Amino acid sequence: MARRISIPFLVDVVTLDRPAEAAEVEAHPQVTRGLSWEASYLGRLVNRLRLRRIATVLEVEGRLLPVFLAREDEERAAEQAALEDRLNALVAAGGGWRAEEIAEIAGLLRAGGDETRLGIAVQGLLGRLFDPGYEATLKSYEAARVLGEWPRAGLLKALRWRLTGRVWRARDEIWRRAGQDRLGIHATCIGLHNIVDSLRVMGRLWADPVTRGRMAEAGVVGQCLQAPPSLLRRSTGRFEPGFDERRVEKHALLVIDLERLHGGSADSGLAFAAGQWNQCPAHRFVPALLIAVWRALSADDDGAGGGDAAREAAE
Repeated sequence: MARRISIPFLVDVVTLDRPAEAAEVEAHPQVTRGLSWEASYLGRLVNRLRLRRIATVLEVEGRLLPVFLAREDEERAAEQAALEDRLNALVAAGGGWRAEEIAEIAGLLRAGGDETRLGIAVQGLLGRLFDPGYEATLKSYEAARVLGEWPRAGLLKALRWRLTGRVWRARDEIWRRAGQDRLGIHATCIGLHNIVDSLRVMGRLWADPVTRGRMAEAGVVGQCLQAPPSLLRRSTGRFEPGFDERRVEKHALLVIDLERLHGGSADSGLAFAAGQWNQCPAHRFVPALLIAVWRALSADDDGAGGGDAAREAAE
């Protein structure tokens, strides 16, 4: 059931955690994903501060990262469609990753899946999809952790990070390494966290001999895939929702609790918005990557077969 926090002149947030609610909001003409500078100056105070926080940091040369742009943004749609085609082609050709990258990730999972080392490995793999010379380090991964948390950070933490310059240093680090490529930036500072979380789940399942013995390859993606915590939308006008008797006001923030939606469903397509206007370009790439790592884990302990696993994952 939709949950609301509404205080006049201060905050107006509607949180949705049911498939029908999310579908209605995504399709409604009075709802947009666009978090523009204009939007950051409209609505109630807390809403404005949250939007402005995103708009002032997660942009490149005055343009927000694609994940924060509206459905009608033609440039966003074209860029993401081109990336999806490229990633799908890589999957069809064997994955787009190197055998040693898969072997390294599998080795980290066998050793307990240290989050930081795993994150560096995944960030490097993703970064090299955009720049073959991309090198991930502890510094770049810590920067990605800051920026990944930034849209959801509390007001006090956000203020501290701005005043100390931490968020600006993190942005400079990621933007420089990704060569100001908005899609590469998104992959290496936002998208990577869901993959790391998915691999950590895989590592826990692998560590349990009973679970490992019962887990078929066909179920790897469904059991391991972790969705983004939430999706942020904004109402551009008042409307009467089908999920609540109360009207949604103009400039309200609508938060789709995707983590809860995905967790209550066996449909991994929810995590990628499969078939929707905001479908993730990596909706085939990420499952293929997870399967490749699982196959490498299932190979001999010395890592033999890891390269074949990477190539076969796309078949």
